[in-house]
Amino acid sequence: MAIAIPMRVDITFGSDREMERVWRQHISRTMFADFGMQPALARLLTASDDLTPGAHPCAVISWDYWSRRFGKDPSVIGRTFRAGNDVLEIVGVAPEGFTGTDPGTFTDIFIPNMMNVPAIFGTSNAYRLWLRPKPSDRFGAD
Repeated sequence: MAIAIPMRVDITFGSDREMERVWRQHISRTMFADFGMQPALARLLTASDDLTPGAHPCAVISWDYWSRRFGKDPSVIGRTFRAGNDVLEIVGVAPEGFTGTDPGTFTDIFIPNMMNVPAIFGTSNAYRLWLRPKPSDRFGAD
């Protein structure tokens, strides 16, 4: 799976005068499932969210951001925000305790990789690959 390095970005839920700075991370559609996570609210990203470049402008917010910014209000699901030229819809809340993949950085918003196509297909070094070996009954043998 490919996971971007978290970045600080400006977003707004209203006018530009209401801009706020958050930590955003682009992730593979399977990251939450590969880590064995279940949503705290609604859903996490799915395979269909990350297939077509720019086609699924959705986001999962972290439990911490949901608590801090929205007071754990469940009506946050379906709410939209603007990040740059993209308008994204909140589709779920990540499980409590998951702060992202980079120690010391508390990621606020997770977005499908296909919403970041220039970086994926360009020469950006902003991505890491996470590999998980297939289970094998040969480990420990010998």
